[in-house]
Amino acid sequence: MSASRQSNWTRVLRVATVIGLGATISIGSAVPATGAELSETGSEAFADIASCAATGDRLLAAIVVDTSGSLRQTDPQDSRVGAILQALESLAQLNSSSSSALDVEASLATFSDVYRTHVDWGSVADAHLASLRDFANGPLRGMDNDDFTDYRAALRGAQQSLNDRAAALDGTSCKVLLWFTDGKLDVGAATETARSELCTPQGIVDGVRGDKISVVALTLFTAAGKGSVEEVDRDRLRAIAEGESGAERCGTLPVPPSSARGANLNADDATGMRRLFAQATAMIEGATPGLSALCPQECPDGELPIPVDPGIGGFRLILERSPSAAAPKLHAADGSSATLTPDTKSLGGADVVVSDLDGLLTADVTFADPDIESVEWRLAADPAGTTVVDLYYFWGASLLIEPPSHLFVGETSTVSFRLIHSDGSVLDPAIYDSFDLLLSLDGVQRTARPSSGGSWSLDIDLPTTEATPTVQIEATARAYTSPNRLSLGPLTASMELATSLPPSFPTVSPSRLTLPTIVGEDAVVGTLTIAGSERGATRACFNESAINSPESAGTATFTSALDCIDVPQGETVMVEFNLSTERPADGRIDGVLPITLEAVDASDTVTLNVPFSTTMVRPVNEPLRLLFTALFVVLALAVVWLTAEAARRMSDKFILGLDARVASIEAVATPAGLRRSDGRGGSLLDAAFDFQPVGMDKRRRLSSFSAGGLDFRRSFPLNPLQPGKGWVKDPGGKIVVSPGARDMVLNPDGTRAPVEFPGTLGALFIADPRSGDANDATEARGRLVMVIDSPDGVASVLEERIDEIQRVNWEDVIEKLRVIRSVRADQAAKAVSSPKASRKPSPKGTRSVHVESSESMVSGPPPTAWDDSATAPTSFAGSQSHSPTREKSGADKPPLATRTEPSTNQGTDAPPPSPTKFWDD
Repeated sequence: MSASRQSNWTRVLRVATVIGLGATISIGSAVPATGAELSETGSEAFADIASCAATGDRLLAAIVVDTSGSLRQTDPQDSRVGAILQALESLAQLNSSSSSALDVEASLATFSDVYRTHVDWGSVADAHLASLRDFANGPLRGMDNDDFTDYRAALRGAQQSLNDRAAALDGTSCKVLLWFTDGKLDVGAATETARSELCTPQGIVDGVRGDKISVVALTLFTAAGKGSVEEVDRDRLRAIAEGESGAERCGTLPVPPSSARGANLNADDATGMRRLFAQATAMIEGATPGLSALCPQECPDGELPIPVDPGIGGFRLILERSPSAAAPKLHAADGSSATLTPDTKSLGGADVVVSDLDGLLTADVTFADPDIESVEWRLAADPAGTTVVDLYYFWGASLLIEPPSHLFVGETSTVSFRLIHSDGSVLDPAIYDSFDLLLSLDGVQRTARPSSGGSWSLDIDLPTTEATPTVQIEATARAYTSPNRLSLGPLTASMELATSLPPSFPTVSPSRLTLPTIVGEDAVVGTLTIAGSERGATRACFNESAINSPESAGTATFTSALDCIDVPQGETVMVEFNLSTERPADGRIDGVLPITLEAVDASDTVTLNVPFSTTMVRPVNEPLRLLFTALFVVLALAVVWLTAEAARRMSDKFILGLDARVASIEAVATPAGLRRSDGRGGSLLDAAFDFQPVGMDKRRRLSSFSAGGLDFRRSFPLNPLQPGKGWVKDPGGKIVVSPGARDMVLNPDGTRAPVEFPGTLGALFIADPRSGDANDATEARGRLVMVIDSPDGVASVLEERIDEIQRVNWEDVIEKLRVIRSVRADQAAKAVSSPKASRKPSPKGTRSVHVESSESMVSGPPPTAWDDSATAPTSFAGSQSHSPTREKSGADKPPLATRTEPSTNQGTDAPPPSPTKFWDD
């Protein structure tokens, strides 16, 4: 076996055993029979990626994660973070493998309506790996607040990132997009336009596929709840990745052989995402899903049998177990056994690699001896815990394409295919229970004929008319082992073979013209080199091209300044071609340029079809994008604001009916309680004589009303999500307090007091703002106003209401009135002493009055702000009405008698303004 062939085989097996995260699901979840629901197209896409990684120089994995707000419902525990961390761990294992020359690089980005790169490209090792892990385990957890889910942003951003990175590196790069989303395509009113731009032929999706980027869509599509999607949305996403699903189609179908195929995997809940990423990366490595089991329920006698047949190169075990479960033990076919820990390196003649990350254990078993017999290994899991087991098999073979030394146009050539064992020998397909080999030539299915020694042959006829510079060959092998019929495959191989013209013709290079990306309306230029024959002068003529371009781009043209060119003997001529479109667009342009080549002395002609392609990108007008984003955000907020505002103005009202009654009596407040002061003895209030109808003719919802000489009103904070607040004032500017409330007034000068909705409004005490006599410190004279709206009459609730009044700490009320009078006195003094006030003459014909009783002076500054605690509705001790807001915000306040009262002065003693602004009806 040659060294290069041995290296390729080793890499196939390493790629098939390291990248995967492990196909696992959460403990207690149902275990599907074979793990992922993978379509035929998806299976072939993973095989293509594995084949590329086995022979390429590097694997570029762009990890792109959805940050839409629906994640708060679909993934509230940030399970996606664990899946991404496991993906990084597996990529790191592949990158560090000493037996593999494959370099693995990764980047991490997010998308919503835009694409954001958070960790740029770098090898999955050391500091760069730490950066990837830190971002996934840190900032990514909080990224679930965006409004839109724009697939275009994800695909275009990843496409540019992957292409730029591949262009900056030498050698062959295998480009993979690991794309996670939990929601359907959603860009508001532009959603249908976005879907068209994505899936129209030559659109965005075709552009990604044409750039050889394999899209692996990993979806968290829940079936119920706020973040759920419908079946048509599942089909549309799968169609973007794979081309078609159900009735949905996306891009050019069938997918051209020159383009990359994609795959879609779906998790129905967040806990399955680690398994989802595991399935993706395991199949990227070429793994074929085997059985899935839940132990101990599905493990006979506590052990899971693992059959191994000839032709198998190894297997992978992926286990997710209970936190308290002991490490599993693996028994080899020769009777030896080992506990699976990261220290386990070999067992039963096989190499073993074990990793264990947060309860997700993977064990890769690779057989050193290719000539194994049919045997059985066994896995013993801890019977005291639950263990979810997924098994993957790897094919111990590679598919080899052996082209002829030349493919001459006008002649028949033969291509051979062989199945190569890990030791380099040709593998006889007779060891399998069944074996199938499917071939295609430039996308057309062909059938090979068996040859001796376990090989196959395919004859290729290349006519002189409609000749092509290259021929694309694809081969796919599948097999079932014997005797256990274990599925292997698909195993793919592809090769682009250059064709040759007879020596009397000129030659054209390159065989495929890849043009620079078209940005906006700019035209791009490509160059073909025509090399003359050594036998004499020749000629080349350029015919009209057949072009496929996005419909939105209008007419595309691919032209040269020359129609024909003479090519001298043995010389080369370079010809430039311009590709342009009518309008900017996103998508892909490809076509064929027919070139008529004349042989020496014009003795013969050949028409050579040279393919050309490029990608179109509309430039982003960043200022305009930000403007529209801001406008949409403002519009959305305005709609929400208006809806909430209308809702609270409808709901936050006083509700009074025919039974509403109001009482207003003269009263004196002392530390011992409240008593009448109008000379009438008996109870504080009399249901029969003190209460009068409010005057309602029917039950009403009121924004305001007046009763007992007081005006009842409401105010609203600027934040529409906060409720309105009820308040009351005396039209004459007297002090109004709500005795049972934690904050008895809403203003330092006592012009307003809080009341509650909807209408049983408690009791209010109205006091004269002027200082009366020496008894002000021990008692307060004023008026008691009480509104009762009871369908059973005032008498049914009056006794309970009187008890509530008497339980009030009236000493605090008296102290509050003293402080308010002091505030008003300060206001009056400053108003009189200010230069502005002294220069302003009194209107003619007016007489002096106490400034305290003037409405303009007594009321002080309008009550434009207060905090939650200051707006708590009235509630007496023992009342059934209680304000959660008041209880929360006032819990830490000192007793009223010792509390420092804020001043309404606007100087150094002025209180800080409240952050919550109000306006009144």
